[in-house]
Amino acid sequence: MKSALLVVDVQRDVVANAYRRDVVIGNISELVNRARNLNVLIIWVQHSDDELIEGSDGWAYVPELRFEQRASFDVLH
Repeated sequence: MKSALLVVDVQRDVVANAYRRDVVIGNISELVNRARNLNVLIIWVQHSDDELIEGSDGWAYVPELRFEQRASFDVLH
């Protein structure tokens, strides 16, 4: 069975005021790094709407995750 890591809505404005934000982001970052090291597929999902506009600073992933868009990645919106 193949594994994948699903990263959903870990965007600047979405998690800005989240409970224990830094701890949660740290845990997600560790999982992303492990997945990269093991060549596990990472599926990135970003929410957008009238208040969270695609391409805006708030829509971007938090910088701690070091999101790397590659030609072989599909980003789901």
